[in-house]
Amino acid sequence: MPDANWDNAPRPRAPRAEFAPQLTLNHTGPIPLWYQIASQLAEAIEVRQLADGHRLSGARRLAPRWGVAYGTANRALQELVRRGLLAPRGREGLVVTCPLDRDGAPVHLDHRETA
Repeated sequence: MPDANWDNAPRPRAPRAEFAPQLTLNHTGPIPLWYQIASQLAEAIEVRQLADGHRLSGARRLAPRWGVAYGTANRALQELVRRGLLAPRGREGLVVTCPLDRDGAPVHLDHRETA
């Protein structure tokens, strides 16, 4: 007879898809790092390199990968949340939410928009 608890057994979890895009940051230039990050991520979303529904890690994981402080990465990501390009998903990180026009095409974004 099968074990009565077979459907309560822990199931293996699928590996979490994390994506940390490579960025080119100028650490000595006049443009703030958070703005460079936000602009490059917005560009990746606009050209669909980061498609709608793509999951991004949170600022704590992305900051060391990009070589910036947590606050810098967080400010960049929060700017994209404010602009409607990312949506927070708690401990899961962030999800790309690319705005689409009535025909389903990505809306062209103004990268100069700031807080």
